[in-house]
Amino acid sequence: MREWLKKFSNYQSWPKGEHTRLAKYIRFHGPFDSEFNEIIYRKLIRLKKLRNQSDYKLKVPKKYSANYNKWDFTSINSAFQIAEEIIKPFMELELN
Repeated sequence: MREWLKKFSNYQSWPKGEHTRLAKYIRFHGPFDSEFNEIIYRKLIRLKKLRNQSDYKLKVPKKYSANYNKWDFTSINSAFQIAEEIIKPFMELELN
């Protein structure tokens, strides 16, 4: 998706904060209507949260602790489904 944006828009990549920047760019300048851009933005933020959790939060908090409710127990299959829902509309744009 980043490569698509670089090719078909004025999006510029930056190494620091890339995931958040990309999501915000789509939110405000994406190729779809504002409602669908917002949906894609929220899915990207969701995937970023899942990735950060898997990369940096190595211990599951104790049940009923303050941090437990912040933990996301979504399965990896759900993450793949979200990613597919994000990428598919961009692939369809290329076909048109």
